[in-house]
Amino acid sequence: MKYTSYFKNLPLSLQKDITAYSTGNISNLQRIKTENNRSVIYELAGHNVILKVMLDKGRNDYDIDALIDLEDIDYFPKLYAYKEREYLFMEKARGMSLPEFIESGATDQELKIVLTSLLKALDTMLDRNRIDWDLKLEHFYWDKENEHLTWIDLGLCEKSMPLYPSKEENIINFKNFFENELSYYNIEI
Repeated sequence: MKYTSYFKNLPLSLQKDITAYSTGNISNLQRIKTENNRSVIYELAGHNVILKVMLDKGRNDYDIDALIDLEDIDYFPKLYAYKEREYLFMEKARGMSLPEFIESGATDQELKIVLTSLLKALDTMLDRNRIDWDLKLEHFYWDKENEHLTWIDLGLCEKSMPLYPSKEENIINFKNFFENELSYYNIEI
């Protein structure tokens, strides 16, 4: 297991729990219901940490590389520890997924703030020459209280040199994607 610089900032008891996973001695995992055939997701009970275990189909995904590459950008979860092609421990996104947020009665003004955050997150990702080929509203979490966006599930966020289409075209396409997705909820911003 490899550890990132964020690992040492975790409480010692949590560090021990994460380290115990490599020996099979961890018992406080709760499976999170997902419909994913690439990985299985668990939450460490009592902590704000997710364990993502890669299944055969997801072993070549880009999650770990993307999280390392984007580690200093606040829109992406912190990576704590990992074993390449097997599993990773990362920060759990706060708030609710965008579909949940929209269905809870998000206002047009709130959605404009979300869109601004989404475009900033995309801009920083593109600056690192990364592109996520698996855009879904479910991959974005909004913490309404702190007005903070977290972009999750970077399994198909690959390094792309040079970016094609251009950065500007990617941003326009992303904005169009978001506005199109909102139309399913009869929302126009």
